[in-house]
Amino acid sequence: MPRAKKVLKRKGQKAGGPRKKKKEEKKVEIYDPKDITKPIPLDHSLWCEKKGASLTVVHPVKIVERRKRTDVKEIPEGQHAWEYYVHFEGMDRRMDMWVPYTQIRFEGPKNVEKTTSEDDHHKDHHDDVTKVRNFNEIQIGQYIMPTWYFSPFPAEYHRFKKLLFCEFCLSFFGHKSELDRHLKRCSW
Repeated sequence: MPRAKKVLKRKGQKAGGPRKKKKEEKKVEIYDPKDITKPIPLDHSLWCEKKGASLTVVHPVKIVERRKRTDVKEIPEGQHAWEYYVHFEGMDRRMDMWVPYTQIRFEGPKNVEKTTSEDDHHKDHHDDVTKVRNFNEIQIGQYIMPTWYFSPFPAEYHRFKKLLFCEFCLSFFGHKSELDRHLKRCSW
């Protein structure tokens, strides 16, 4: 047997070339929500509570990454040991975030069927509302600054060209007399 064949035989290859490896099939993890000792598999689709200032909304999410909880040294009995980095479906990646297991839901709202025309209507309405700047300038103390974009202030202030702010507490007013009255009483 020639020397080259002996070397290939020792390496477990045939003389015709390298041995092809069998394709490894992806192992599908079956997750039982009642078993809190195991982490939720990656790429698993479920729901997540997103808490805002005044209300909590449930969004469809996909698990992107997971890590052991770092907020406690020992996980108490009966608590989940993982936290998850989730992507909110249909939202920009900037909104992705780490969430604890307590915010994850395995069942979402029942009436989730939104049509694209409804979404387009809301987007068009939002674009129409925010297309025009509602103030040309703002004044904070002695400084007057031009505005660049639409500002979400109450509709009754949209009629003013300049919005006046208290330089101490940032309360806002449409008239100079209102600001002057406020400054006499401002406790900051």
